[in-house]
Amino acid sequence: NRVNNPHPLLKKVTTPVKNDRVIGRYPWLFGPAGSGKSTLAHQVADALGLPFYSVSSLQQKYELEGYSDAVGKLVETTFYKAFKFGGIFCFDEASTSPAEVQIAFNTAAAQLLYNFPVEGMVNAHPDFHIIAADNTAGRGGSSTYHARFELDASTLDRYCFVEVDYTDQHDMYMADNDAEFVEFIKAVRVAIKAGNLTYTATPRASKATMALVKCGFSEKEALWMGLCSGWDKQDLKTLQNKIICPATNKWSKIFK
Repeated sequence: NRVNNPHPLLKKVTTPVKNDRVIGRYPWLFGPAGSGKSTLAHQVADALGLPFYSVSSLQQKYELEGYSDAVGKLVETTFYKAFKFGGIFCFDEASTSPAEVQIAFNTAAAQLLYNFPVEGMVNAHPDFHIIAADNTAGRGGSSTYHARFELDASTLDRYCFVEVDYTDQHDMYMADNDAEFVEFIKAVRVAIKAGNLTYTATPRASKATMALVKCGFSEKEALWMGLCSGWDKQDLKTLQNKIICPATNKWSKIFK
């Protein structure tokens, strides 16, 4: 529920979005999977009363700008609609798009003018705003998020970077206010890092686990399916030994 659960960074991101023409840069939200980046971008749109458009990991330029169909009519994209009519355009997984897409997008972002197929040159609507989101800050992959391009300096210079990390508020919301589960999932994250592993223990995993319990699965089945069913058995043993959680924590006992 975006309305009843505003992200703690909402004001910090909304302000530069409203003033991006003056600042000359756009927000780039970066942080781990499930930290609420896309939700935050959507909340900015809600706060400004603007339509929200989002794309993820475009691989071809036509996916961004559209193309001419068999009768010569422009097949419109979400980018075209946001650019021409106004709205928040969230470029999700921004560093996973190749150079062809990045160059086209950077041209539009820099000039606020773009040559679309069929229609030709279009000026950006005054209420067209960009928010980029990614697991990284555009400087190449990491051990956990390795499928990322390293963007050039001129591209990165168009953004102001805002780290979006896990928060207690978001963790509690996604875990259906189960403080014991939040305590456990935070301990799992610490153990993953200590073990130099590449798994994630995200708020989405918390939400899935809680939902599976409500669907009738046992807590053990729900934890397995919601969090770690794809993890290596040896890695699971490593994590069992590294998780530091109170002995009374129900979820830690189930995991071990």
